[in-house]
Amino acid sequence: MKTTHWNYEVRAPFKKVMAWDTLFFVLGIGVGAGIGAFLATL
Repeated sequence: MKTTHWNYEVRAPFKKVMAWDTLFFVLGIGVGAGIGAFLATL
């Protein structure tokens, strides 16, 4: 693990990090569900 990566993570505003994390988490669920539904209809 690079210490610079962790230092950057710690410096980032916590609320902004959580907002992006939640956004991509929801997008990931949506894409995964979409792919699953598409494959189920094949």
